[in-house]
Amino acid sequence: MHNTRSAPVFHHFISRTICAIGLYLAAALILGCAQKQQYTSQDLTILPCEQKANDFFFPLEYDEDGHYVYKDQAPAIEDALQRAERVYVFVHGWNKNPELAERDYQDLICRFYTHSKRAEAEAKQSIIIGVFGPSADFPPLLNFWRMKSRADGLALTGFQNLISLLASASVESNHRYDLVLIGHSFGGRIILNGLAHYTADLTPEKHRFLRHLNQLQLVLLTTAIGEYALLPFFGRLEVATEDPLEYKRDWDSEAFLQEMMKQYGRKFKHKELLVDFVHLHLRWNPTLVELSGVTDFRIYNIFSTHDYANRLLYPMGSFTERGQPACAIGACGVSQWPHQASVTPAGSLGSSMSLTESNLWNVDASTIIFSHTDIYKGRIANLIWELIALPRPVFSDNKVAGIPGNAGIYKRGSQQLQYAMKEIHRFRQMGEVGLKAVDELSNLAFGVNESLRKGDWAEAEKGIREIARQEHFYPGWHIQADLGLIEKGLLWDSSRVRAEGTPLNVLTIHLLLAYVLLKQGKCDEIGNEARIGTSGVTQRYWYKEGWLSSLDFLPDNFRTGRTRLLNCHE
Repeated sequence: MHNTRSAPVFHHFISRTICAIGLYLAAALILGCAQKQQYTSQDLTILPCEQKANDFFFPLEYDEDGHYVYKDQAPAIEDALQRAERVYVFVHGWNKNPELAERDYQDLICRFYTHSKRAEAEAKQSIIIGVFGPSADFPPLLNFWRMKSRADGLALTGFQNLISLLASASVESNHRYDLVLIGHSFGGRIILNGLAHYTADLTPEKHRFLRHLNQLQLVLLTTAIGEYALLPFFGRLEVATEDPLEYKRDWDSEAFLQEMMKQYGRKFKHKELLVDFVHLHLRWNPTLVELSGVTDFRIYNIFSTHDYANRLLYPMGSFTERGQPACAIGACGVSQWPHQASVTPAGSLGSSMSLTESNLWNVDASTIIFSHTDIYKGRIANLIWELIALPRPVFSDNKVAGIPGNAGIYKRGSQQLQYAMKEIHRFRQMGEVGLKAVDELSNLAFGVNESLRKGDWAEAEKGIREIARQEHFYPGWHIQADLGLIEKGLLWDSSRVRAEGTPLNVLTIHLLLAYVLLKQGKCDEIGNEARIGTSGVTQRYWYKEGWLSSLDFLPDNFRTGRTRLLNCHE
């Protein structure tokens, strides 16, 4: 007999199954960002504190393009900076509307205020700048890429405006303070990308601001970015993005050809190569980890293995990033940092941290952070407070054998990368002497670059020879040469420009000297300087146009009968 009830039962079963699957998928999508919070009595906010918090909390809101939304906020911050001894900047993460961001800021403000009152005897007069920006669209999970792109855009716009605001208040009034940058999720991404962009070409004015800081600390909270952002060479890639056509516009190939013909007194043969050093530069573009040579610099990467947004969702949305899609540092830490601190369930450091050993630390907070957004509570405020309160490292002349510190980081990297880290660590171990050595080199190099810009070759030569006598060369300085090339063809000439660079060291400084001697027509002196300089070239980077290297135009190659240089005959 046919069962007439089977069809409704079957349809009911299918409906429930589809509903269950839909709920499961929805739950899976929001797993990483769910507000799965576990509170204890130590997480309670001490209230009321908002009235006091108004004394030191200053909001700063940006629009999508990085412009100030309210014109009165920046002047209020500029005025408050004049009396601040420590400045906190907190940048919120993804999927935060102003209401949620404000509530989270209030929580952190109250807890920071409580800690500052407990340590009132040695407390520094502080202000907190809460950065607001558009980071939420509907539906949020489908706008991950848009919000990620917006965060990267704000790093290049709004964050640069913020740094300029902080710098002007410090340098113009000769006022020194501690700067603590705290970023959660995409907020940490904004800080890392923004600071790397700021230092990609470190001018004397930027260096003066960073050197003027008593401390610069980065506190990264479950940050959504790959560990490539904390590799020694991150940030230097920005220099290579300059448009070589800019140099081509400054170089007139026809005028150069006529000048060469006048100098040599003849026309040039097929396949002869004419070379002009159009511009010479001495640039400082330190990466993030190299900022320890400028001030007391620290990076604390607070991560949690329970952060499934960074562990699972972030790699799925990061296929186009540099390197391979991988777990973000907010869930897995920086794998090549061997120094890691633990955290107790009470929110205190569970292991000792020696800043003399390293200024780059992973902090495993899995005992108190149970989801990507589970950070706005008392134990997190206590942890951040303990980290930023760590005393300035004191370095002894008697180094302890067997403790490599930062020099032991990035062992899986290239030889050049490892050398950079050893040099950074060596300067840190020198303490104030190391900072002064970096300052001395920087002042000389900035002066040489200005002489190169003006074309004052005699003054540049004088400065370069003084640099060559320096005992210490800090990583981050680079020699850049912009070349104009003309190759005589059978039917027509081929002209182009090329810009390339090499790290500055005790040997390559002689390469720059050879270029400057060439500019002055001191051809007899070039050979020895060039040979010394080329022996120190371990790494080169170049731009899009061009096919030959400046090393092909050194004196030993002039005798090939092909290469011709302005100011020097064959």
